[in-house]
Amino acid sequence: MFRVPVIWVGSFLALVVVGGCASVESQAKLTTEDVVSVIEQQLSAFKERDSEKAFSYASSEIKTQFVSAANFMRMVESRYPAIFFARSYSFERSEPHGEEGLVQQVKFIDQDGQVWVALYLMNITGVTPVIDGVVIKLDSEQQFL
Repeated sequence: MFRVPVIWVGSFLALVVVGGCASVESQAKLTTEDVVSVIEQQLSAFKERDSEKAFSYASSEIKTQFVSAANFMRMVESRYPAIFFARSYSFERSEPHGEEGLVQQVKFIDQDGQVWVALYLMNITGVTPVIDGVVIKLDSEQQFL
């Protein structure tokens, strides 16, 4: 059975899938632009309903957990509707995350005009960043119509 640690990060409930460590050499090659590009490509795949493409940006641990692109796509659509059906999004700050990569903050506006803040945990496979988990929280202080 697959176990997923649950961690409180500030006011975020994090379901973190822990991946392998990247080499320091690979870490040095990771840039915020690479991370943003991967996230944007996955968001585009969600919009196009291209499950294979969306799944390709997930870490090997996420792929093992969900087994198929179809399972992964159903999970994102049902558990992360603010991301899957986002009206718009913007990239905010990013911070280093140990030796594995970066945490990238992304703000989403959902179909109802509510603002959500997502933290993308990015990891490296070779020199390519992959998405190793996402934590999302309603930003109760902001709403756009």
